Amino acid sequence: MNSLLQKKYLDKKELDFLDSVLRFCQTSIRCVDCGIFVFDPEKEKLTPFSVLKDVSVLKDKIEENVDQKILKRLSRTNSEKRLEIVKDLGVVPLFIKDDFLGIFICLLGESEKKSIKDRADSILISADILLSLFEKFYQSESLKMLELFSRNSLNQINKLNRSETVLELADIIAHDINNPLQIILGKAQVLLLKKEFDKNYLERELKTIEESADRISSLAKELSFYVKQARGQAVPVGDLGDVDVDIGKILEHACSLLKDRFKSKGVDLELKVEKDLPKVRGGPHRLECVFLNLLLNAKDSMIQKGRLKVRAKKHRRCVQLDFSDTGERIPLDVLPKVFDPFLVAPGLNRKLGSDLFFASQVVEEHRGTIQAKVNQDVNTFTIRLPIKEGGA
Repeated sequence: MNSLLQKKYLDKKELDFLDSVLRFCQTSIRCVDCGIFVFDPEKEKLTPFSVLKDVSVLKDKIEENVDQKILKRLSRTNSEKRLEIVKDLGVVPLFIKDDFLGIFICLLGESEKKSIKDRADSILISADILLSLFEKFYQSESLKMLELFSRNSLNQINKLNRSETVLELADIIAHDINNPLQIILGKAQVLLLKKEFDKNYLERELKTIEESADRISSLAKELSFYVKQARGQAVPVGDLGDVDVDIGKILEHACSLLKDRFKSKGVDLELKVEKDLPKVRGGPHRLECVFLNLLLNAKDSMIQKGRLKVRAKKHRRCVQLDFSDTGERIPLDVLPKVFDPFLVAPGLNRKLGSDLFFASQVVEEHRGTIQAKVNQDVNTFTIRLPIKEGGA
């Protein structure tokens, strides 16, 4: 079987596409280098198929660390996906049906090795994406570019992007939980030390503690939702399904989560929501994830200081949202491809491609549109969502 999977059977467009997928995987995993090595059953060794950098580096690493014993274990048929950690290498065996194809290998730097367990999902998902391409290569010697990529692979990218977003949201929410927690601890300590107090004072203090506890509970539920989403687990229908959504409230909440992040970078975050904004139909948490995605995108694009204006207004039969930032300018040649899941834009701080692909997918699911434009030094992402039937 592996004899079919040779570069001579693929044209330049297909090989370039494979390299772009590898670059996407490298960016997602944040590894030094990655590549695919195909198993040669006659020589019983791994041979390089496609790598990003100097093939000799990964080849030497394999020869030094992946001996026959490890190779035999890797090639043993196993339907369960697994990640093998061999010194500074992350290795995932690739199978088509029950045939051992080879391995997807990641070379990690010193800092990356310490967090390899946190990167396991990203590595496994990247291996799945690459394997889906190889399955296509195997089925046909010559494929058109668009035929290479199955819907399942797009879903895997979606899942990978959600995993990356959840890590950042977890950090944000953990920080946000600290504020009400400190209030609860402070109030409790005062009450324990105070020997006498009147009924009204006690009620006020207990009310503050109750409100802070409710805030922590709400944040914990929110984080649980995002984690379940990233893992593909079931969530309540109301969180995903067709319910009335107050866009203004969602925007206010998303901005409140990130206000400290923007303030620490000297970024002026300005939110303006039109009065009596009509409601839309959809999933509130999924829409908030899109808004957080765009807010974080703008934050990352501003090295130090800047301005982000968020506007929500009615536009004909839609609610229109504009996210306008003065951060790093999106190059005009990149602009038409910002929602392409495999876009790689070296040198840009702003996250494009897979991050924005996720946002575009959610907006499309809500029968809306999302566009990006650049006007002088301002980058603007515009979302339009249809208002619910019977809305003003």
